[in-house]
Amino acid sequence: ELNPFQIKSPLEEEIIQMIFGYGLTKRADKVLNPQSLIERSIASRDNRVWRMTLERNINFHNGSNLRNVDVQFTFELLKKYGGCNLNRQLDFSNLKSVSGNGDLEVVFELHEPDKEFGNKLADIPIISSVYYAPAMEKGYAVFRQQRPMGMGPFRFETRREDTIMLSYSPFYYKGRPFLDRVKISFFPDEQTLIDALVIGEVDYLELPDLNMARSLVDLLGTRMAVFGIPRTEIKFSSLLFNLNRFPLSEPEVREAVYRSINRRQIVERYLKDTGSLANTILKESNPYYERSLYGDDYNPEEAL
Repeated sequence: ELNPFQIKSPLEEEIIQMIFGYGLTKRADKVLNPQSLIERSIASRDNRVWRMTLERNINFHNGSNLRNVDVQFTFELLKKYGGCNLNRQLDFSNLKSVSGNGDLEVVFELHEPDKEFGNKLADIPIISSVYYAPAMEKGYAVFRQQRPMGMGPFRFETRREDTIMLSYSPFYYKGRPFLDRVKISFFPDEQTLIDALVIGEVDYLELPDLNMARSLVDLLGTRMAVFGIPRTEIKFSSLLFNLNRFPLSEPEVREAVYRSINRRQIVERYLKDTGSLANTILKESNPYYERSLYGDDYNPEEAL
């Protein structure tokens, strides 16, 4: 299943972006590609209403043009069924309505002002309102039932148990990709994958283990190039403490730890514009959430 609104791994994200594209806007860390689908964007003074004009001559793989009805359909679908992109929840509960003027202007109206709303549209592919019309009733099951079709640089061709075949899209709005075809292969284990690279069956792979990459360089020499790929979405680590043992069993110690960690700064650093500070796994709207127990109590001096 290739669902552009439920992405669970970096590999899955890459495949989906090749087929479905990258979204209306692009993240600040994307310097060159992908290009934004927005020609012009204007927000009201209170950041409650956002007006965006789509670029012209953007086509889906079936040749149909991107129109504001497709944008409206996409975000109404997300409001209804939700979604995720790695560690980012696609929560558009603040979106009051999506409307359009003509064919290319999109108007987003929010319940509450949000000066960063434009950035939150990045990496959310726009899908065809005609091709994926059944999704509004069937939900994301349509992505299993229908052949994947988007506006990315490559079109879906075939899928077998261990391979996905893609071919270049003649309708891609940024021009023909440098590759005619892309073959994505799945291997049962890392060693089989490494063997395929060594004998030339694989042109590109990602290795999380730096030592393995160095060993391959020693083996293949100039036949292989190694370069780093930033993975900001998976650099955050967490620590789990045993609260049943000393000293964490003492409430005073736990409170000191709580006050010594600037949780808001962590959220702003790793989930800027896409996440919010949470105290528990329960949403604040949950009837069992006790708001009075929590606050923004960062105070390192008091923690000491």
